[in-house]
Amino acid sequence: MKKITYLLFLLITYTSFGQDVLQNGNFETWTDDTHPDGWTHVENVTKEATVKYEGNFAAKHESTGGTKDLGQTITGIVPGHTYILTIHYKVESGDGTDARIWSKWKSGSTSLDDYKDELQGPNNSYLPTNNNEWGEYTVTMVAPATADSFYFEVRVYAGAVVYWDDFSFIHQAPTTPDIAITSPPDGTIFDPETTSVTISLNISNFNVAQPNNGDGYIIYEFDNEQPVEKYDTNDIVLDNLTPGVHHILVQLVDNTGSALNPPVTAEITFTIKAYIEVATLADLRAGTQGEYYHVTGTSSVLGGTVKNGKITAFVQDATAGIMVYDKNIVFTFDPDTVNNYDEVTDLKGQLSEFNGVLQLIPTTNPVFTGNNVPITPQVITADELNANHEEYESELIKIDNATIDPDGDTTFVLNKNYNLTDATGTTKLRTLIADIEGVTIPTTEVNVTGIAGEYKGTAQIYPRDENDFETVSAAIGKNSIEGLNIYPNPVQNGNLFISSDNSSDKAVYIYSITGKQVFNGEVENGESINISNLKSGVYLIKIIENDKIAVQKLMIK
Repeated sequence: MKKITYLLFLLITYTSFGQDVLQNGNFETWTDDTHPDGWTHVENVTKEATVKYEGNFAAKHESTGGTKDLGQTITGIVPGHTYILTIHYKVESGDGTDARIWSKWKSGSTSLDDYKDELQGPNNSYLPTNNNEWGEYTVTMVAPATADSFYFEVRVYAGAVVYWDDFSFIHQAPTTPDIAITSPPDGTIFDPETTSVTISLNISNFNVAQPNNGDGYIIYEFDNEQPVEKYDTNDIVLDNLTPGVHHILVQLVDNTGSALNPPVTAEITFTIKAYIEVATLADLRAGTQGEYYHVTGTSSVLGGTVKNGKITAFVQDATAGIMVYDKNIVFTFDPDTVNNYDEVTDLKGQLSEFNGVLQLIPTTNPVFTGNNVPITPQVITADELNANHEEYESELIKIDNATIDPDGDTTFVLNKNYNLTDATGTTKLRTLIADIEGVTIPTTEVNVTGIAGEYKGTAQIYPRDENDFETVSAAIGKNSIEGLNIYPNPVQNGNLFISSDNSSDKAVYIYSITGKQVFNGEVENGESINISNLKSGVYLIKIIENDKIAVQKLMIK
């Protein structure tokens, strides 16, 4: 809903000898009767030859419903230079909330707030109707230090008919010597891996050269070090930088090295962040978003996927898990070459959040040691995941005795949500990880292992491949562990020994004959586990050793 407000504004007239950088601001040329040349965002506009401010044509802009825009992007903006924006308009009909300017300075794809009130109408309001007479609106601005473009737009609203004419965006290049730092923007924050920063300059009305070969030269001072003389306008490259706040000042001087009168200078500060060391992923999760961290402990890869060339991986240690989102493509994790549970060390990056999920954006490639460090999934219910997804986020979990609604599919479709239901409730199974695509959807009760996640507060579980779906009873007799020995069987005194040809630790799960998990833990090779609390009867025992699995019947007397 439009806010009905009327604010007086000052009309500024001016004389300018600058350059108009707006394309076809006088609307004199048209591709056709509904599209003026040079304008890239055109809605409900027609060529008008009768109602005009000057020249042959104006643009008639109307809306019978909703907001209709007319706009174009202006590139080549010089930070620190003056620009004068002017529009002429005539409101034919409406209710006083009919038209406004809606423009903005831009830095890349980011909109800047500089001059926001002026660029969204007089004092951030609607253009006055002027009793159906032509009106003028002008804004004089200095381009922000980070600006590289300007988006010029006007709008009309439902029920309004407005005529536009004689628009301009004048670049007032300085007529006196001027120096500006165009990159990086003042206040830029760099990540801890940064050791070099390039300073780009823009010089106007001053010929920089060797002494007595031009108007003078440049002197710059960096971090209060000895001033450096510079006889060209090339970029300044600052190397061997360390974390901290840095400052550079550049100045134009005459051929004797003396400051101009008045002095002509430009300066910026920038910061290179330092890593904060944390021992565990739980410590990392307790950190401050936007800061950079170095995890000194180890963790294990749970799984990952590549989408649009960017990697999403999940890692977990004994304390917590976290999603690693490599949007800058520095993480060489490859799901085809890095195995689940491979050990990770030297994890570094910036802590942030996306759609409710805490994530680490890596700044450098971690170390994969080649060691296999399995993670035992936490067995929880669908209801527990829904209620406490923040507690389990990015950790390996398991939901037993669940069914999956195939939603008309026979195999899993990538990046789709399916309902996963157990005895406590229903949660979402999302096919986030690429290896799940094409896997046959189980039609009977299964135990589902996956990575716990969420999307804007909605709990999800991400199975990684077909091995994360287990029908326990159907797996009896499966054994890929060499030299496996489970004894005694039957168990009579409550102590069960497990050994194999491999000396690795083993994850042990015991299920009732109905599929309910009644025990889970880890055992060293050849050591015993105490299951004296289990009643006599027939059970199923599953053992995992370095991704190899065995499932057998177990008798307890």
